[in-house]
Amino acid sequence: MTSKINVKREGKGRDIPGPSSSRRVRTAAAIAAAVLALASAGGFAVGIEARRTLSAEALASASAIASAIGILLVSGDVRRIRLRAASEPLFSLVLGALGLFGAPYAVLVHRYSDAPAGSEILFLTTAAWAAILVLFTLGRRRLEVVPIAGALLGLAGIVGVVGNWERPSSFSPFVRFVPEELWMLGAGVAWAVLWWHLGRARDRGDLDAAAVPAAVGGVLAAAMTLVARWGTADVPAALEHGGFWLYAVACTAATAAALLALRSVGPRAVAAAMVLPAVALTALTLVEQATGAFGPQPILLGPASAGAIIALAAALLIWPREPSPETSPQSRWCRAALAVGALASVVAAAGLAFPALEGTAKGLRTSGAAFEASFVLRGVEVVGPWAVLALAVAVLGIALSRQLRLTHILALLAAAFAWPFVWNTPLRTFTTFIPSEVQVDFGSEFAAIAFRPLPIPVTLVALGGVVVALALLLVCRSAPGNGTTSHIER
Repeated sequence: MTSKINVKREGKGRDIPGPSSSRRVRTAAAIAAAVLALASAGGFAVGIEARRTLSAEALASASAIASAIGILLVSGDVRRIRLRAASEPLFSLVLGALGLFGAPYAVLVHRYSDAPAGSEILFLTTAAWAAILVLFTLGRRRLEVVPIAGALLGLAGIVGVVGNWERPSSFSPFVRFVPEELWMLGAGVAWAVLWWHLGRARDRGDLDAAAVPAAVGGVLAAAMTLVARWGTADVPAALEHGGFWLYAVACTAATAAALLALRSVGPRAVAAAMVLPAVALTALTLVEQATGAFGPQPILLGPASAGAIIALAAALLIWPREPSPETSPQSRWCRAALAVGALASVVAAAGLAFPALEGTAKGLRTSGAAFEASFVLRGVEVVGPWAVLALAVAVLGIALSRQLRLTHILALLAAAFAWPFVWNTPLRTFTTFIPSEVQVDFGSEFAAIAFRPLPIPVTLVALGGVVVALALLLVCRSAPGNGTTSHIER
């Protein structure tokens, strides 16, 4: 009795048993990205609670030192590092200080006991940071349209998740705490520059030579801050707090996983994973509601789950893939998909200007006088039109690249079918013209706010165009002469 040996031709004139090394690397990268998403979700949940009692200095220092430990755990032998220039470690050290310590410190120092809302912070420090990192990694190829669309789709999907964590939602970025949230975006730039720099070092084969000095920079920044602000930091109290240590463990795991994912396939794997922490937190809520472990949950699971599907599709679009040496021939089906995708993108962009939701607010002012107001949110202030624009641009990017990956097409179809369940999620509930004493009582017996969807035929036409273009791409992919797996990747 004999058995066949699974062999993979590596293109070097010999057969190697077992799965290809490329597949093993991508599997390892996917596992690392999953760990990064879960650890980031856990770190957010623990850190935002610990911040109520612990100082920003103590938590940011824990993040930097723990992240440095994570880098060192997955880096090579420090003694074997060879530097190309004396200035290289200094540059990495500065970026490490900014990315490993400065970024979390800027977030934590602008997070007060209960404001800005946790949903806003999670959105700004995960999906928004991921989009910034995607922008830093862009090249000049036509293929880069797809990750741009993925970043936009990720932003829309995560708003669909966190914007449905409660009703009425407290998610209203850049309305009440504009300076604080701009600082959080600035922190995202520092974080993204660090991982972009490490990605460049990976491409040169010098990842460890950049990562280790970056870790040292983070530790030095933390140490200098603790020395300068020892009284404010209150380190002894932090060391006795269980949340402090849980937060440190989460930061260690997240950074180690991020570096492993980057080492395997590049910095966009980090960006793809950073879209998903809100999805992970929402998935935990499904378990909570099934078991009743923590009592009633305010999350609207239908819309939030639809937003999660859109976010997962976005992560697949961002995920790095090597460009195929061959592309699909331009059949009439492919040309039709390109034309429909371009038209859908234009129509979807126009949909941002049309009215999408009508809001009505009622409540009592401090004086006891009744207050009532109605207002209209245009498409630019609602999830649905942004999601359709991202879907249309993604379809256009796939058609332009002529690399018809089945995973991308199916992911976009899933996102399109999830769209009706989450499209009417507003990007903000609070406004500048409604008195604050009314807004703080939204959801109570003293004040209420509700939204009524308005017809948006332009956006619906664009969504239909997206579905038609995806169907054309599937036909193009299966057309005779295109093959199924030879050069059109799955």
